[in-house]
Amino acid sequence: MKNFYLLASLIFVFYFGKSFSQNLLVSMPDTFNHGVPGADVECFSGDTLFNNTSGSLTIDVVRVQNVTTAGWTTAFCLNVCYLPSKDSVRFTLSPNQHQNFILHFYTSTTPDSGTCVFKFKNVSNPSNVFYQRYYAATQTGYAVHDLNANLANVSIYPMPVSAKEPVTMNVSNVKTASAIKMEIYNMLGCQVSSKNVVEGANFLNIDLPAGIYSYSLISSGLVINSGKIAVRE
Repeated sequence: MKNFYLLASLIFVFYFGKSFSQNLLVSMPDTFNHGVPGADVECFSGDTLFNNTSGSLTIDVVRVQNVTTAGWTTAFCLNVCYLPSKDSVRFTLSPNQHQNFILHFYTSTTPDSGTCVFKFKNVSNPSNVFYQRYYAATQTGYAVHDLNANLANVSIYPMPVSAKEPVTMNVSNVKTASAIKMEIYNMLGCQVSSKNVVEGANFLNIDLPAGIYSYSLISSGLVINSGKIAVRE
């Protein structure tokens, strides 16, 4: 009887270990793209998903966060394209198979931006999971929208910005010599950072988690420019 239990345990360990050795690879960085208002802004990376084993893998793809403005929707494509109402799908990835993943941001005619997060999980191995972020913007000037030609002009480079590297923010067409404050807000409208800027070139560190943020430049109690900032990891 002891030999029977020993043999059963070895068989269990063999198959348990075999199933959990299966690996899904996701070769896709956080993706940012921009377009004109009303456009289909497409985030695409070739050969996104890869099964690097000799067995088939069952993969869950789940949209876990969708922060978009009114009038925007998102939809994703694997081997087929799904309706915007589809938030998750389970599919089989054949041995050594590559699979593309495409996310569409269907935007409105009002310039704005949005972010979406997807989870890719190997059903046979819950620890084999990846989260990927996608950003889209229909702002002018690298995702910074000048609301009025009479207001201050702003350009930010590079966009999306990195929390690990300084960015250049150029401010011009300022109508007053008063001090300028830059207030940054998250998607919930909570202020997360405040910086003093000047007319001309400013070299800033945007030390914030990856995501889409809004900002306002305030001078003499008036908002002289507003826009969006995409932060990548």
